[in-house]
Amino acid sequence: MKGQVQVTEQMQAISIDKTSKIMDNSKEFPVTADHKYMVCTTIRASKGEAYSACFAVIILDMNNKEITRYVRWLNDFSGQPKDYPIVFNAPKLASKAILGYRANYETPIKSVLELDWPHINSLCLSDSSLNKEELYDDIAEPSKRLFAPQTQDYENVWDGYSKRFNKTADTENTPNLGDEWGNDELTKKVFDGHILPHLRPGCNAAELGVGGGKYSILISPHVHTLYGIDISNEMLKRTAKRLESGRSRFVPVKTDGTNIKLSSNSVDFIFSIDSCVHIFHYDLFRYLKEFARIMKSGARGAVEFADWDRPGSFDKFVFDFDILEKTGRLNSGAFAFIDKAAISCFLRGAGLKELEIRPLTPRSSIVTFLKG
Repeated sequence: MKGQVQVTEQMQAISIDKTSKIMDNSKEFPVTADHKYMVCTTIRASKGEAYSACFAVIILDMNNKEITRYVRWLNDFSGQPKDYPIVFNAPKLASKAILGYRANYETPIKSVLELDWPHINSLCLSDSSLNKEELYDDIAEPSKRLFAPQTQDYENVWDGYSKRFNKTADTENTPNLGDEWGNDELTKKVFDGHILPHLRPGCNAAELGVGGGKYSILISPHVHTLYGIDISNEMLKRTAKRLESGRSRFVPVKTDGTNIKLSSNSVDFIFSIDSCVHIFHYDLFRYLKEFARIMKSGARGAVEFADWDRPGSFDKFVFDFDILEKTGRLNSGAFAFIDKAAISCFLRGAGLKELEIRPLTPRSSIVTFLKG
């Protein structure tokens, strides 16, 4: 679908197809290695979804080989103009920078975009002498051509995401990390339909992948203790701060990606939303085995997973594949798709009983299970 735009006096609007390449909507500038640069574009978007479009700077060497890519994702669809600056230090061997826009198909639903953004020829890359820290939402550095999704470095990926969010998030629209994913309606649907019915007064619950605490803050009034499990210390700090005034006791639990440091038979309910969609198969199976160990007999659990059978899955897979092929690394939001039959096998292998699987988003489903 094409962006639907209106031309204004302040902006010269352009329309970009969702599948178009950034090189087709771009402008090239020479750069010098180890110099700091700044560029800013003002975009007004009134319709779309998070990650439906981006502004980016691609750094090439003298042989036109990509070295690094700095990305700012559109995250404000209120219809008000918003600045999207990028500040970066040109890496070694940098020869040129390509500035460009791209509408993409990473979003769960290919929604129509309604936006104004300046014509590419109006953008200017300036040598920044200001004492500014680097500023961008995402980065890809193709230092290796490792075609190995199983080697995702979860801890550094999410520590890095948390640190960048501190510097780049729109604090008025997304004051807490995690709020930029999904929407309030989906969050309420998940909590009311798949978490709240399993809670009992005085129960102890555990959450894998707390992120910024979006679901932690909702479950807090309903449990005695919430064990927040995450591989990222940065995420655990965020959630602990958000739950300082929570009604339940919040206990951060740092995992190494293999073990969960909780006693066996200690939790009444365990869940994971917006997290296991990024966890690849061997790691996911390991976590399910750990779930079974720490769950009490009769305890229940709910896990959202990236469902290969959902209609939006292949588009997301192709998007992640394209980034991996170009850069040699997965983007921070890469999905680890699996089908329902494999999830059922994983649960049985972990000693858990599947209760039901329901579709959740166009590229994920949620499974509930029981420890017998």
